[in-house]
Amino acid sequence: TGTTTVNQGTLALDFSGSGAPATNLISASTAVALSDATLNIIGKASTTNSQTFASTKAAGGASTIAIVNNATANDTLVNLNALTRTGGVINLVQPVNGAVSATNGFTTTTANTNGIIGAWATVNGTDWASNNGTNIVAATYTDLSGGTPNILDDNTTNVRVTSGSTGDVGQASGTVTVNTLNANDATARVITVGAGNTL
Repeated sequence: TGTTTVNQGTLALDFSGSGAPATNLISASTAVALSDATLNIIGKASTTNSQTFASTKAAGGASTIAIVNNATANDTLVNLNALTRTGGVINLVQPVNGAVSATNGFTTTTANTNGIIGAWATVNGTDWASNNGTNIVAATYTDLSGGTPNILDDNTTNVRVTSGSTGDVGQASGTVTVNTLNANDATARVITVGAGNTL
């Protein structure tokens, strides 16, 4: 019980170890706090595993929680319960094997704000983390499209710049507010705010 705090370094919860249970290597009543640290949850071959935490906190630096399962591993579920932040950022690495589902991947009781858990939580290092009601998944975006697209004013949108658009990115005149802006294009892009405008 209490809180398991990981400051830097890596903590591995390995269900493949001899005599390991199928569920909860750490008590489900234990909270976890990560500060510039990595937490790996390693599944066992031909076994369905799950780990529940009382709560999960990003406490500083850049932290990662990764589900590691191999080709013969069954589903591995990690229930983070309340996912919160007092500092830093956190990245959630989805299981490589098996589709994300109610028994495979991450779950949380934390609700979205404007479609994401927060601009400090990511999935697989590239997407904002979102609670879809069953799992934590990549957020749904408002993707820019066409040539020289403009960012429009809507403080609830998570705008993404991808290869689906080309050329410099502009914005509507005046003050434009969006929830987040995600640049995810291998090609270098220029975002032009423009004189007298605010983004």
